Amino acid sequence: EVFGHSVRVVGGASLPVLPKPDVLVEPIKGETVASGQIVEVVARYASPKDGRVYLRLKAQAGWISTRSHADFAKVVVAPLKGQASVEPQRCLEPIESTALTFLPPVDGSAAVLAPPGVPPAGGSPAAAVAAAAAAAAAA
Repeated sequence: EVFGHSVRVVGGASLPVLPKPDVLVEPIKGETVASGQIVEVVARYASPKDGRVYLRLKAQAGWISTRSHADFAKVVVAPLKGQASVEPQRCLEPIESTALTFLPPVDGSAAVLAPPGVPPAGGSPAAAVAAAAAAAAAA
């Protein structure tokens, strides 16, 4: 969809520029957007394949993901002050998954966070990831 905005790269790391909106493709060699950099984007694509939102860069040929490639829960692109979210509202809502009623949520080390059928802390997978990260940081 057409999405003319300026956004800031956050999170402390530069983002690879992708030739198409797919985190699994090889990034464009030598093309990155630095942390803290403000870039203009002209389009937004919410991928049903991987659940990520991609932004088409105006000044460079390519796309960036609004989420970290390594950690889906980590947002790495933020709107400028006074602008709406860079991710559509439907992408910000908790994920409802039938699998979560059968499989226990786990953290990065595969430690069980809750028994099967019990929603993770906060009721969403993102909340479970945040709770696991907080527990790991405290340990």
